Amino acid sequence: MLLSLPRPSSAAAGTSQRITVGVSLTSFYDSNILEYSSDLLAQFEGGTRPERFSLETTDDLVWNPAATLGWEWSNGRGRRHALRLRGEGDFHQKNSTADMRSASVGWRESWSRDRRLSVAYYTLPHFYLRQLVDEDAVLPYPDLSRYRRAEFGLTIASLDWSQRIGKGNSMGVAVQHERRRYNDDFRERDSGTHQAELAWGWTRLPHRGTLELRGLYRVSQAKAEDGDEVAGTTPDDVDVSYHGIGVGAHGEGEMRRQRDWRVLGDADIQFTNRVYDSDRTADKYHFGRKDGLVSFELGLSARWGRAWRARAYWHRDANTAKLGAAAPSSTDTGDYRRSQVGLRLDWSGTLHRSKTSTSEEGE
Repeated sequence: MLLSLPRPSSAAAGTSQRITVGVSLTSFYDSNILEYSSDLLAQFEGGTRPERFSLETTDDLVWNPAATLGWEWSNGRGRRHALRLRGEGDFHQKNSTADMRSASVGWRESWSRDRRLSVAYYTLPHFYLRQLVDEDAVLPYPDLSRYRRAEFGLTIASLDWSQRIGKGNSMGVAVQHERRRYNDDFRERDSGTHQAELAWGWTRLPHRGTLELRGLYRVSQAKAEDGDEVAGTTPDDVDVSYHGIGVGAHGEGEMRRQRDWRVLGDADIQFTNRVYDSDRTADKYHFGRKDGLVSFELGLSARWGRAWRARAYWHRDANTAKLGAAAPSSTDTGDYRRSQVGLRLDWSGTLHRSKTSTSEEGE
């Protein structure tokens, strides 16, 4: 998504440049904005543990505006360059504490036969996770709560290669590195995550359809200590390190076409697992834990010409966590269900276009 740029229209001979702009607005209802388990949802509704929450509601209406600025250059012989800058944010109707803003920059090199190399950098300065227990909190009074706001900053650097294989097939390979840095109360959760992904697609299907299968592997190494450890002893902090695999499929097909507009349907499904690597028996919510997440999305979009697009979608996440023997038998920590229903409107246009013929370049 960070690297999805429209293809420039190359001149038959000579070079061409284009500056593009795009804006979008998405509005969606989220049934569980912080991915709470059923136990936590019941506690929130019952009001019995107010110190665990910093929300007005656990569901919300979210607005997501975004803007994109792009520059494209083609030499007229199949070589193209593209630069894209993007900024966006999530703004909650009732829970502004969960608002966030992000920015990204991407560069893509393209050659003939749909060969593409892309690099991108993404930053999200503040992401609110939830209220968590700060075990190191010093309380002036015993009855005060140890729950504190947990948030982190996220950066992602990625590299992607894709190309056409034969007629109607495509292959893609991507790697990325993620860095999470938490606020001072939860520095032990700082982590670095590596991900590698392989994708294979078919583009010559009925109804102008496409189908892509993908697989990925992720490994995350957390800091797992906050600096107050005694030399020679096992740290008493949580260790959120994990590894896991994921498999998924995405399909899209044209349902109707008439003159300058068309209607398309799409579907996406993905399964990912997460095996936690904590070797600390006192870390009862991560030691021996295994998670499985199933994500499913259906979409229906309409496109008018090259400038306008609207898409309605339904998204569903279902996560199941199997905790180790050290965890309380009554807890459902890690399990959650989340649904989103939304509508997105996009517009894109050309701010500037220039062409230089081969003969002009030789003068």
